Amino acid sequence: MKEYIKVILMLLGFVAILFAASLATKFIGNKYVKNRHSKYIKVVDQIMLGKERWLYIIQIGETLLLIGISNNSIELLKEIEHSDLIPVYEEQSTKFPDFLNKYINKQDNKDNDTLITNLACKLDNQVQTIKNTICYRKRNSGEEKDVKQS
Repeated sequence: MKEYIKVILMLLGFVAILFAASLATKFIGNKYVKNRHSKYIKVVDQIMLGKERWLYIIQIGETLLLIGISNNSIELLKEIEHSDLIPVYEEQSTKFPDFLNKYINKQDNKDNDTLITNLACKLDNQVQTIKNTICYRKRNSGEEKDVKQS
């Protein structure tokens, strides 16, 4: 009975530690986010060009500035017009439902019979691989017993 109480207390202690870590993380994260925002300056975009070399597009009021940053210097490269900003990379969603819908839409364009045949073949191949693995392990475990008995 004492073992059960020890296990329960250990689990409760573990949950308490996780809860405290979660609270501390939220507190530190909120403090960091508050310090990172500015009323008048905004980082519009950034890209790493190499080791410790960055390009930033900074917005100050209505003005956009292209700034180069390296280990030893920060330089104003150019003032940019809003019309010069054209997105070169479309953000891709990382949500599972979006990936699933994209896959389903791809599959809808294929012939369903071909899809089912391919899936059946893949399933058969995986079943055969599992059977071979089981047989191999049985054979090897039998040989090990024979060696141990000698």
